[in-house]
Amino acid sequence: KDSILQVLELMPANAHIGIISFGSTVHVYDLTFKACTKSFVFRGTHEPEPTKVQMTLGLHTPTAGAPVTARAPVKNPFIVPLEEYEDNIQLILEQLHRDPTPVRNDKRPLRSTGVAVSVAISLMEYTYSSHGGRIMVFMGGACTQGPGLVVSPELKETIRSHHDLNKENA
Repeated sequence: KDSILQVLELMPANAHIGIISFGSTVHVYDLTFKACTKSFVFRGTHEPEPTKVQMTLGLHTPTAGAPVTARAPVKNPFIVPLEEYEDNIQLILEQLHRDPTPVRNDKRPLRSTGVAVSVAISLMEYTYSSHGGRIMVFMGGACTQGPGLVVSPELKETIRSHHDLNKENA
């Protein structure tokens, strides 16, 4: 959390920010809701279609008719200007906690990285269809569930490391 808060301090004030957290499930945070932390949850086991993400989040397709190259960014409560919502963003980041799903000693924690990135891409496509953007992923281990699976949750299955590559054991 501290590292992400430091990154936030180094970002330009006019940057637009969204927060998606993931573990066994994926949470998309409404950054404009000030009364309490509000998030929408997606299952981490399968990748939702971009239209399904938009429907779940209550977003509507931008008006047709305008050429894609001339379309301005669409406003939504999930990607907001840092300068306007910095307090909400910091509060959400400070309240983040470990995934509550219990993890046995012989298993890895469930990480739905692929679904989280897919949801982020859907939000970016909706909001900035004709503009560039960046998705930054901060994670503590390999994807262990859903699309993008790198290694199973079983600890008995090892994952290769840079040491294996150096020793030509890969």
